Amino acid sequence: LGYFVFYVIGRFVLSLAFVIALTSAVLGLLMLRRKYRPHNFQEGDIVALTLAVLVSGWPGVFVLVPLGFIIAILISVGARVLYGIERIYLPPAFLLASPIAFIFGIKILKHFLRVPL
Repeated sequence: LGYFVFYVIGRFVLSLAFVIALTSAVLGLLMLRRKYRPHNFQEGDIVALTLAVLVSGWPGVFVLVPLGFIIAILISVGARVLYGIERIYLPPAFLLASPIAFIFGIKILKHFLRVPL
């Protein structure tokens, strides 16, 4: 019974606790950013970005953040070159990166970190 409890806590409870902690941290940072730069956010952006962090899970969130910014840069360059749009918003890029981080997050981390996960 002791090994089972240890396994359940190590595999499920800690993963859930880490995801909740990281989601809370991201939500706090986004709320702080919206307070000082409200022009960067539309209605529902914070909820969409928080949902993206929740969907990516643990440890996919470590893939989500850099991948989301890379996709945002690519979308921004494409929008600037093709349509002349000067500013894009982050949620579409992060919502696009979220399923990629969820499905391939562990494989990407294993490839780049070269440690067992």
